[in-house]
Parts: sequence; structure tokens; C-alpha cells
Amino acid sequence: MNLGRAIRLVRTSKGMTQATLGDKAGCTNSYISVIEKNGGDDISLTTLKKLANGLDTPLVFLVLLAADEGDLNGISQDVVNQLSALVLKLLRDTA
Repeated sequence: MNLGRAIRLVRTSKGMTQATLGDKAGCTNSYISVIEKNGGDDISLTTLKKLANGLDTPLVFLVLLAADEGDLNGISQDVVNQLSALVLKLLRDTA
């Protein structure tokens, strides 16, 4: 699971900078950068919720977008791709 990748994907799809997200979530832009670079392995649930709120995105969307292939055993790659595309479309439509 790569939460940093998901955060970056949602943030950039909304045209948001790390600084803007940091302001909205109460974090520094350097902390956002570290999360995005390192995958967010040690991010707390509290911080993840703040980031999801700052992104105006349901937490479950971030978790879905963060999933790696091994996290989705039993689900075809085609379905995973469709779900990811749908989530990104929903995020863009609500931006």
C-alpha cells in the first residue's frame, strides 16, 4: 500500500500544490513531500484523515488508490484499473 502515491495522485488531479494541501490539512509542505516520496508507511490515521479532508476526498478513495497489486488479490487488473479511473473521475467532478 502506497498512501503517498495516492495523496500525490489526488492532489495533482485537483491542481493542488503541496503547500496548499499542507495549509488545508494543518501540515507543512515538507511533510507532505516526505509522505509522497516515502509512501506514507508511518502516517497516523489522524494525519491521514486530515489529509483526506484537506483533499476534500473520502478516506476510502485514498485507501483504494493506495492499494498495490498484492493488496487486491482476487480482483482482476482490469477491474482495479476501472475502479481507479472511476475514483479519479469522481474526484475531478467534485473539484
